[in-house]
Amino acid sequence: MKIKELTTIGFKPTPKKDYYYYIQDHFYLLLQVLPHHKIALLLTTEDSKHQRDILEQLFIKRDDVERIYSNEKGAGLVLSKRIKKEELENIILTLKKEINQSPQCHRCHRCHRSIPLNVYLLDDEIDILCSDCFEKHERITKHTASPLGILGAFIGAVIGGIIWAFGYNLGYIICLDAILLSLLSFIGYKKLGHYIDQKAKIIIPLIDILVLLFAQYASCAFSVQAAFKRIGTSSVSFIQALVVVPGMMFDSSLIGLLLVYLLYGLILMIITLVILFIYDKHKNSYYFTYKCINGENS
Repeated sequence: MKIKELTTIGFKPTPKKDYYYYIQDHFYLLLQVLPHHKIALLLTTEDSKHQRDILEQLFIKRDDVERIYSNEKGAGLVLSKRIKKEELENIILTLKKEINQSPQCHRCHRCHRSIPLNVYLLDDEIDILCSDCFEKHERITKHTASPLGILGAFIGAVIGGIIWAFGYNLGYIICLDAILLSLLSFIGYKKLGHYIDQKAKIIIPLIDILVLLFAQYASCAFSVQAAFKRIGTSSVSFIQALVVVPGMMFDSSLIGLLLVYLLYGLILMIITLVILFIYDKHKNSYYFTYKCINGENS
């Protein structure tokens, strides 16, 4: 069966790729197109012996039903994608006829109340639930800047900052490290915080800028250590070099060079982050989206 044929039997697409929903006469059904030529039908009713018996009968009697499954949201069937449209329609009608008689059919699987349901987009998930549970989820998941995400961004930025600090003798080439610093901080935030919201778009650049400033300061200290070593005077520790650096800031030529490095680094950093944020928004445009998909109270 071709996926585009789903709309001819009552399925409607959702904002999430490969997900479709079906609502008719208070019967709710989700469909997910799976890899390896499979289709999953997910019932959103509460688990019951009556429901399991129906699914087991479909599994036994129909060759296109490859297995049955259950999770916290309900139970369902995994079908071969080669199933004919008529066969899929017949399975849906069977489910609708048999399961729609169950008292659990109209209950929200979260709050277990028998009230009208709708199809909602919640973050990156499609779910069928009541409006009260939707509003509760929306309040809870209005993400603020994740502490773990901030930690990940900081760790990533520090790695880039260390490279910047130790690359003090590379000249202008070190400015390219600003790209790596931005990329690592972005990846760090995504790995631990998962979602890039508006606060993250402020916090990540601030972390990157602060780390870059400290890295440039540290690179100056390494330069001082190297200078003392070249002239053959007594060795200077890194801490001592850090103390010396502020006195060097009165040298206008040195300040000009440092500012050029920082300027180029900041420009590359901002360009990199803007590209990453645009890419993330395009790829994960469903994040932080909470809305009713079917647009009606069923």
